[in-house]
Amino acid sequence: MRAVTFLLPTDDRKPTADSTRLRRDPTFSFGRNARTFGVCLQTLHLYGAGGIVAFGWAMCELVGAVAAPWMPLWFFAALLFYNVDRLRRDPSDAFNTPRREAAARQLRRWSWFLAAGAAIGLLTIPLARRDWITLGSIIGGGLVCLNYSLPLGDFRLKEAPLLKTFFAPGLVTAAVFGLPLLHKPDLLSLGFLVAAIWSSLFLFCNMALCDLRDIPGDRRFGVVSVPSRLGIPRTRKLLWILLAAGFMLALAETRIAGARRREWVSVAALSAAYLGGIVHAARRERSERFYEWWVEGLLFIPSIAVLAARF
Repeated sequence: MRAVTFLLPTDDRKPTADSTRLRRDPTFSFGRNARTFGVCLQTLHLYGAGGIVAFGWAMCELVGAVAAPWMPLWFFAALLFYNVDRLRRDPSDAFNTPRREAAARQLRRWSWFLAAGAAIGLLTIPLARRDWITLGSIIGGGLVCLNYSLPLGDFRLKEAPLLKTFFAPGLVTAAVFGLPLLHKPDLLSLGFLVAAIWSSLFLFCNMALCDLRDIPGDRRFGVVSVPSRLGIPRTRKLLWILLAAGFMLALAETRIAGARRREWVSVAALSAAYLGGIVHAARRERSERFYEWWVEGLLFIPSIAVLAARF
């Protein structure tokens, strides 16, 4: 296979004037170098899309829904919308994540390819199933999501104050819980609602941690996120409060879930421990890789907890 070389930042710390300088390193070749493979997984959002599928599967298992019909749709949706977002270059992104932005420039054609393939997959699957409810949901939700990255006239949703932190958690929660519920309304119950609230809190913590890293660039370029509005100390306090609230909700589910009590105990313990460790570690400046792998890795924790409870 022909080697693919990347321009990558010389410095993986928080962005500075020097950290945006690039160098060509011939040792970074696709198929030979694990680090370059990791860059591809992250930049093209394959790792994040896999995390969303794993998260969705775990949530469906915890509320008694069938995840299999929706897993490819979650995967394609994540690939489409995140790659479209990468294709539009924002000054704040180049400042906050110079390493990822440098790799994105090298993988731009692959981003277009994955975005186009994901869009085809999103439309083809419900058409093949003659599932008009899902098709309508995809088209409506897709237009909203695309307007987050791409302007409609002179406005895009990403510019709305605070929406940067709320948009992805709300979108993923709606996709994970909304699609099964639309096709099986009898899923709706107290346990289902509590699980959806827990999901929203957990995903919000994931996004708030990323926006905590982005505070310098967001403030410099006028992007208003929850952390950029609250500041670092109050955002950290908020994360600890949400962690405690999520832990209590998961424990409450152990009284509601019945046959899935053991899984919820595992989710409560493992998610609180992992998230607490991440929040504690984020007190110090961390590299882009920390956020790309460890913070993004939060998405896999509920599925790991569910599987661990069954062994």
